[in-house]
Amino acid sequence: MTRTRLLLTVVFLLSGLAPMGLANPSAELSPDQLYEQVRILQIARTIQFTSEQTNQLMPTIDAVHDQRQQLLSTADALWTQHQPAIEKVLDHWIAGTQPPADSLSAAHQAAATLGEKEADLQQRIAAAAEQILNMLAPSQRSRVESLQEQQQRQQMVAELDGAESLAEYIARHLDAQRQLMPDEYELVRLIDAQRLAAKIIAPGRPDYQQAVQAVLTLTDTVYDWSQQEYNAQRPGLADQVAQFLNLPPASAAPPVSYEDLLLLVSSPYTPALLRQIAPAVSASTETSQESPPQLAGHPFHLAQEKSDILALLNYLQLTPNQLPPLIPLAQQAAAAVTTADQTVHNKLSELQSTLTQARQLLITTGTLPPELTQLLTQLRLTHQEAEHQKRAQIVGVLDQVENVLLPGQNRLIDWRLPPDLAVTDPQQQAAQQRQLAAQMSRALRFLEQLRYRDPFIYLQVRMTEVEQFLSNYVNPNSPQFAERRSFVIDLLDRMKMVEEPKWPQAGPHFAAELLEGVGAFQPAGRPGRTARPLSWEDLYEAFSSLHTPELLQQMLRARTRASM
Repeated sequence: MTRTRLLLTVVFLLSGLAPMGLANPSAELSPDQLYEQVRILQIARTIQFTSEQTNQLMPTIDAVHDQRQQLLSTADALWTQHQPAIEKVLDHWIAGTQPPADSLSAAHQAAATLGEKEADLQQRIAAAAEQILNMLAPSQRSRVESLQEQQQRQQMVAELDGAESLAEYIARHLDAQRQLMPDEYELVRLIDAQRLAAKIIAPGRPDYQQAVQAVLTLTDTVYDWSQQEYNAQRPGLADQVAQFLNLPPASAAPPVSYEDLLLLVSSPYTPALLRQIAPAVSASTETSQESPPQLAGHPFHLAQEKSDILALLNYLQLTPNQLPPLIPLAQQAAAAVTTADQTVHNKLSELQSTLTQARQLLITTGTLPPELTQLLTQLRLTHQEAEHQKRAQIVGVLDQVENVLLPGQNRLIDWRLPPDLAVTDPQQQAAQQRQLAAQMSRALRFLEQLRYRDPFIYLQVRMTEVEQFLSNYVNPNSPQFAERRSFVIDLLDRMKMVEEPKWPQAGPHFAAELLEGVGAFQPAGRPGRTARPLSWEDLYEAFSSLHTPELLQQMLRARTRASM
């Protein structure tokens, strides 16, 4: 629904004041600007460009710089020409009315024109990043992540619910299991072991059952630890898991991520900084050191952001009664954004002299002493933690938004959280485990009720009870119902053949197979997204905007007046 602006997040990383030109003394730079320059210098020094590579790269970097300026000039011209039409459209959308056709057409055309320019810039940045990767020597290339490697990393994180390694994923799972009562753990231990083993070895492979038994041994051992033992072992638990299950070591990410590479290519500071650390670069290609204003603060960009928010809110067809409770929720989200930004800004301000020193050393010597490197690492961790705290708070806000919306409105939204916000709290994960234990208990009861039926009565009631159980998981009118009914009947026939002394051990296996077969849960990995018009990220983008509280208030005022 809303237009993705990941590129602009990278290109215009810091959305505060317009960056000053590098001709000014570094003391005149804001802490945010200093930090961006230090990051660019660190990236370039880590890659260790040769003078020949820098000469080869500069025309491309300058072309990105020029195209960014063209984008800003286009935004200026479009806003001058179409401001009245765009503002009229926004006013009508706030009031919930249809804008005049001519204003709507002009606004759409202006947005499409700027969108084409943004796409052109994105393509040029991607091409420049690819050019850098192609020109690097093998030793340099090992230090830089490619787009494909980034995608693989993101896919792994998604499959592991945000954990950075399989061992850490399993360790988090053990955290949750420790919260379970013994009877709950007994119900889920086998099915959990199967699901964890499936992440290590494909279930069809001959050694899969061996992996299941290894995981069972691990989980039983850790579950039986005292709390004191667990507390002592937890800091190194992921390493112990990896060693016990013979997991391959997690491949270390290159020091320069693909996001870093895009920042190097796209930042307005890069042309002048590269020339400062590579003085042999030809001066004939040099562009002005004055950096352009940020597009993120351009009035046309702000109008587009507001139009995206209004389009989403109007698509949900909010009722007048829903606007008042949504306003304080949007204000809570805005406060979380402001707090996170202020936390980072305060830390940057505290370290301004350190950043100035790091900038100078990176330009003149190309290296930093260990204590400065450690401070910059801590600074990045502060930024990541502030971002995580902000997103976690907005998760809570969106949970409340979901409660405000009507069932029909919620059906328009895929409410699944993205991988980096997957549940990691042991208490919450344990609650999910208890739900699984309840499902396993119901499945075992269903199986045992039929297992111990009189054979004559069993044949009479089997079909009815199977269909009744299956209807909890599959729509009786769906094409899958008959297929899964046949699966359950076949499983019951196999269950009846199990000798009684073997049943206590076999029962959980049959219950787990039953739940998987009827689609009660995904045995491994994350289930796919539902095909709905809006995603959780769309709601996050809208409610993390500082404009949303005022837009909701304007909508309430305009629609209250219209109803009088």
